[in-house]
Amino acid sequence: MARLGYFFIAFPYLFGTPFFLGIQPWALIVCASYLLVNYKNISLNFSQIIFSILSLFLFVTGILMIQKLSYGLLVSLICPITFILFYNLTHEKLTLNFLNIVLSIYFIFGFLYIISPEIFESIHKLLLSQYRIDIGGRRGTGAAFFAPEPGLGAGILSMITFAWLLRLPKKKSIQHLATFILICLCIFLTRSGTGYLFFFFIVAYYVFKLFDSKLATTLLSIFIILLISSSIFFLYNYGFFENNHGFKALAMILSGDIAENSSVGIRIWSIIDAFTELKVYELGNIERMMNGVDNIRLLNPGYPTNISRLVYAFGYFGILYYFLLYQNLNTTF
Repeated sequence: MARLGYFFIAFPYLFGTPFFLGIQPWALIVCASYLLVNYKNISLNFSQIIFSILSLFLFVTGILMIQKLSYGLLVSLICPITFILFYNLTHEKLTLNFLNIVLSIYFIFGFLYIISPEIFESIHKLLLSQYRIDIGGRRGTGAAFFAPEPGLGAGILSMITFAWLLRLPKKKSIQHLATFILICLCIFLTRSGTGYLFFFFIVAYYVFKLFDSKLATTLLSIFIILLISSSIFFLYNYGFFENNHGFKALAMILSGDIAENSSVGIRIWSIIDAFTELKVYELGNIERMMNGVDNIRLLNPGYPTNISRLVYAFGYFGILYYFLLYQNLNTTF
């Protein structure tokens, strides 16, 4: 049952239902059921208690304003604390072999995308309730691995990669290197600028964590990251990857000239707008509804990022939620 929970965490959008257009509830159901069965083994520190109370408060508040939110956002509010407690009880089940199997599924579908993007898309449309590859195709983005769009798929794969990296033995092998190259290939196939950026930060964070272990390969790893980054930037400047949406988006971010109607621009400006609204409504939709405001914006599609949605919907409570989430993730993993 524990591994089934980790499977649905690794594939949160699979087996879509009409009621949940985004993240599906299967991981939450399996992990929560496991916690209920093993509730006597659950132990919470002070930070987890505060985070649990806040998550429950926002969840109940979200139900009261469900007409302005979405079921997916409600699920996402209680998923983190549930998964953290689930991980505390079952972390020994999240093995390197299990993650290799998960990554192998990505690799198989990566090669399928290279051979036949049409078959890749057809399978995903059957498995997901909200698959936006047609929109992505017009933008020039690529494979949306088990997610509604490529950026989300790249983000999930990046987190799986981080868990895989943390479980690698000190002595790496050729097989580990080959696996990492295939992961990079799958990330490349997404053609998502935000996905590329997120993956880079995940790998960079892992490398800098090696400083604590004082491995002899730390400086070499940093050199390799810098070499790869410089090479990609050099190749892009000289016309390589010119049809790749991901590198175009990265170049736009680095130049600072971010168009408001671009996918990256929409995400950035939605966050800025949510924090601007915070100056007027410090408690978000809670305060808007108390004041009788009629023109409360819908979070989808107005606020495509989770942080912009939480800040717009819950104001400073949304910021506190992210602070406690980071603190708990940092102490748990």
